[in-house]
Amino acid sequence: MWSKESCLRFRPTRESNLAPLACEASGLTTELQDSRLVLVPRWPLMMGSPEKRPAEYGPIVDYSYRDLDTLTEAYDVAARPGLRPYTYTEQGRILSCSFRISNNQLQDISFLNELLTHVLADPTRLFWLDLSFNSLAHIHPVLTTFSNLQILYLHGNSINNLAEIRKLGTVVPLRSLTLHGNLVELEKGYRVNPSMSSPRSQVLGMIPQLKVLDFSAVTRQDRSTAAVL
Repeated sequence: MWSKESCLRFRPTRESNLAPLACEASGLTTELQDSRLVLVPRWPLMMGSPEKRPAEYGPIVDYSYRDLDTLTEAYDVAARPGLRPYTYTEQGRILSCSFRISNNQLQDISFLNELLTHVLADPTRLFWLDLSFNSLAHIHPVLTTFSNLQILYLHGNSINNLAEIRKLGTVVPLRSLTLHGNLVELEKGYRVNPSMSSPRSQVLGMIPQLKVLDFSAVTRQDRSTAAVL
C-alpha cells in the first residue's frame, strides 16, 4: 500500500511507469519538471479518507516562463496549458489548490494574495506554491498568510540571510520546503553545524514541522542535530 511518505521516499526516473500510478492512487501525481519527476498534490488534503478529498480541484495553475518582472503583469497573460485542462467557475476563476509562477524575474510578491484571488476559485485552499527561479531576496510576510500551505518551493532565488527563513516557522502546515540555490545556502550553519560531525540544518530548528527539506526527507539525526543548535 503506497502512502504519502513512501511516495516521497521513492525516487522515480524518467523511465519509471510505476511511480506515477502508485502515487496517484495515494493522492499525489508526478510531473516532469527540469528533467526530473516531482510530486505534486492532486487535492488540498493529502491525508484523510477519500471522501474528504475534493475531486473538483484540478491541475497546477502554471505561470512559469512568462517573463514576468512583477505580479501585476500576470493579469495580462494566460496560465500555461497542461496535460489536464483547467476547470473554471462561472466567475472565470480556476479550480485548483496549486500555483506555479517559477522561472520569471520576480523581486517582490507583496501582491500575491491579490493575484491568487483573481486567478483561483478559492485561494484559501492553496496547498502547493512554486516560486523557484526568480529574484526574491526576502521571505515576504505574505507567505505566512496561507493557512493550508504545505509545500513551498523557493530554490534558485537570491535569499541571502538565514534569519529570513525563521519567518516560515509560523506556517504551521508547512511540510516541504526548498531553499537550495540561494545565497543563504552558503551561510554558516545552513546545512552543517561546524561544531558537530553530523550534517544538516539550522533551518529545521527554525521550522521544526518540516518533513522534507530541499527534496530530501528529514531524518531522526537531522532532528537531533537541529535540537541542539
